Amino acid sequence: MFILDPFDEDMSGLLLIEVFLTALAAVMIAYQYVKYMPYFDTYISVTFGFLSFLFVWIMINLALTYVIPLTGHFVVILIGVVPVFLLVNNMRGRFLEDLLLKPPEKMATELEAITQCYAVYILTMSHSDPEDEIRLIGLINVHLKECQKPECPLTNPVELYDPCTDKHVSDGDVVNLHKNTVFLKHYAKMYFEAAISNFGNYPGVRIAYASFLFHAFRNVHAALNELSSAKKSKPNIMQSFEIYKFEYASPNRKKQK
Repeated sequence: MFILDPFDEDMSGLLLIEVFLTALAAVMIAYQYVKYMPYFDTYISVTFGFLSFLFVWIMINLALTYVIPLTGHFVVILIGVVPVFLLVNNMRGRFLEDLLLKPPEKMATELEAITQCYAVYILTMSHSDPEDEIRLIGLINVHLKECQKPECPLTNPVELYDPCTDKHVSDGDVVNLHKNTVFLKHYAKMYFEAAISNFGNYPGVRIAYASFLFHAFRNVHAALNELSSAKKSKPNIMQSFEIYKFEYASPNRKKQK
C-alpha cells in the first residue's frame, strides 16, 4: 500500500492542497449543521453534529502534521472525541432553549419557526421528565402573564375544546394547565398559527401545520386544506413527496376514509 508522506518535498505541495480542500469541506459541513440543524430527533441531530465536528477535529490534527513533525496525533484525536460530543450536545440544547424562549412572532426564518413549533409540541407531550415539566410551566406562565392579545384563546382556558376527545378545560383544570391535554394542544397550536401567519407562503410550514392538525386534533379536513395551500407554494421534491405520502399513502389517512 502506497502512503503519502506529508514531509516528502515532492508531494508536500499536492498534499497541502488536498488537506486544505478537505478541511474546507469539513468546515462547510459543520457550518451547515449549525445553520440547518436537524433538531427534531435528538439521536439523529446529536449524531450528525458529532460526526460533522469530529471531521473538523480530524482535519485540524491532520493539518498540524505539517506544522508539528511529531507522532501521536491519533491519540489526540481520540482524546478530543468526548469533548466534541459534549460540545455538540450542549450547543443543540442551548439553541433549543433560546428558541423556546423566543416569541413565535419573532422567528427569523421558516426553519426556526418549524423547529420551535415541533419543540413546543414535543414538550407538551413529555410527561415523564421533571425538567421538561418545569420548562413547560414557565413557558405557559410567561405567555399567560405577558399576552396582550384580546383574541388569544389561551387567556380564557375554560372555553377551549378538543373535538378529538370531546373534552373541555374545566374550572378545576385551570390550576394545573400544564397537565391538561386540551390546553396543551391549543398551546402548541398557537405556535403553529404564528408560523403560518409569518411564513404562510412556505410549503414546509403548511405541511408541518397539516401534520399537527391531523395527529393532535384528528382534523383531516383542515389538514388537507393546509396541504392544498402547500401545493400552491411551489414545494420542492421532498415536500411534494411528503404531501403525497400524507394524502395517499398514510395508513391513518386510509382509516379515515
